[in-house]
Amino acid sequence: MNREPSAVPRQPGVLLGLLQFVVGSVVGTGYIPIAPATFASLTALILIRLLPKTILLYGLVTIALFVAGGFLAGSMERRWRKDARYITVDELVGMLVTMFLVPLSPWSAVLGFLLFRFFDIVKPLFIRAAERIPDGWGVMADDVVAGVCANVVLQVVFRLVWHAHAPRWSI
Repeated sequence: MNREPSAVPRQPGVLLGLLQFVVGSVVGTGYIPIAPATFASLTALILIRLLPKTILLYGLVTIALFVAGGFLAGSMERRWRKDARYITVDELVGMLVTMFLVPLSPWSAVLGFLLFRFFDIVKPLFIRAAERIPDGWGVMADDVVAGVCANVVLQVVFRLVWHAHAPRWSI
């Protein structure tokens, strides 16, 4: 019997396929034909708005999505290709990192979105290096680093420039 790899990617099981759609592609934003990463980043703002501003819960959600995203991105890469456009969970996690401990307002949301997309698209050298981590973890890591860069800029802007008070996040 011939055991050569087929040209058609293997379809995931029902549960894995559902997780890839809901989490891996952020409720299907990865399947939008134009700018799926941008739509996923915008969708992340909805989750950020809905999440209680408690450091522990926000951090646990971010970590859980990072871990799930790493595994899902790996399986989605095996299905399609390295950092396939269908994988948008990395943008969701990157935006969560971007907005961590930032006073949430329309201005901070717009600025956070623009900064994150800037760092994610331009990928300065240190962000590009994170992208080289194997399997799905590189997909996730470069967006986390982009989110950290965007968060640092937001913290400086809101605390030093606009003198915004720290958000009332609880533990």
